[in-house]
Amino acid sequence: MDSRNRIYISTLSLLFIFLLLPAPSIYAADGTLISAGRFHACAIKNDNTAACWGRNNNGESSPPNDTFLSLSVGFNFTCGIRTNGTVTCWGANNFGQATPPGGTFVQISAAVRHACGVRTNGTVACWGNNHQGQMNVPNGSFIQVSAAGEPFDNDVYIGKHHTCGLRSDTSLTCWGDDTYGQANAPAGAYVQISASESHSCAIRNDGKVICWGDNQFGQIDAPNGAFKQVSTAGSPRPDKDALFGSYSCGVRIDNTVSCWGDDFFSQSSPPSGLFVQTSAGYKYACGLRTDGHFVCWGFRDTDVTQPPPDLLPLSVQRMPIIAASAKPRHQSAGVGIVTVNQAHRMVYLRKSAGFLHTCGLRLDGSLSCWGDDTFNQASPPNGTFTQIDSGEDHACALRSDGTAVCWSRNEKKTAI
Repeated sequence: MDSRNRIYISTLSLLFIFLLLPAPSIYAADGTLISAGRFHACAIKNDNTAACWGRNNNGESSPPNDTFLSLSVGFNFTCGIRTNGTVTCWGANNFGQATPPGGTFVQISAAVRHACGVRTNGTVACWGNNHQGQMNVPNGSFIQVSAAGEPFDNDVYIGKHHTCGLRSDTSLTCWGDDTYGQANAPAGAYVQISASESHSCAIRNDGKVICWGDNQFGQIDAPNGAFKQVSTAGSPRPDKDALFGSYSCGVRIDNTVSCWGDDFFSQSSPPSGLFVQTSAGYKYACGLRTDGHFVCWGFRDTDVTQPPPDLLPLSVQRMPIIAASAKPRHQSAGVGIVTVNQAHRMVYLRKSAGFLHTCGLRLDGSLSCWGDDTFNQASPPNGTFTQIDSGEDHACALRSDGTAVCWSRNEKKTAI
């Protein structure tokens, strides 16, 4: 076989792969493009401004005149990462949940009385109420966090609140209330986590969804198959008898949506079609289709399940990258998580003192690369692909027909 047709990788480089559409969940909307909460929802428009609809009793649906990379809807407040990486929140602030700390972040998650976010250095910061230890972040580096809380009707009932995080080593850890076992994360390697007040779900590195916690409505009975994103939603007072309850939704690798758990309001009966993200909310869910249109289903409250008419479809160019790998030619001491391009899809990479490039696999199967292109390592071929891996100054990808292709520099590598 001609050496040019071999797959080469550097034995000294380390692959980092991250699924970029953290799953939004009820009062734990770790959303990027669209985030559904109890009685309001928000989405990012083509110009990076925010649009919100639904209840606005506390100003939660009145976003500031700013541009955003990511949004997360909480119980009666909303938080967003600005295009400069800083966080701002609006809406109710009786527990300090709408008063985020300074600094730059790559991901945030708003819950009921607290919110958390991953800083650019990989540490997690939380703000708001901490009566159940939901803000007692363990030490270590993280790539995603999901905050969750139980709905409440007044300030007397404190509810149940916890937080889960995906560590940089791909393991899971949760802290806070564990009444239903929702904070007892399973072992293994994962790519995404979504927490609700009574159950949590995560996507294993093989694409399988694993759920744990309360199962009153079958919300942890995830279907078979591989998924790229999962979102969980909780019920009010799951310890009480209720006509409706918790459920979960996920985007499969073929971009269809599947939901499981309670379906009293048809919130677990998603429409047909292809999606890039779904967000499970209170009695309803929303999603972003691959054609850029936003759609909601479930509880027929037009105030919250009908996106505003001026929310135009996202352009194809702004569709997110779902996976990325990056490796530096020369590694520095620190590991950073950075946001790239105005499409605001997070990728993470090591800081580099030398040549650096990053490649990503888009939702339509095409490749996108950026950064140093000295050896054409940032100039990927056309076609549809299922996997991507970047070396120091080259890259390889697996086409949808199973064949492999590599491009750029081809020396001093180890053949497979």
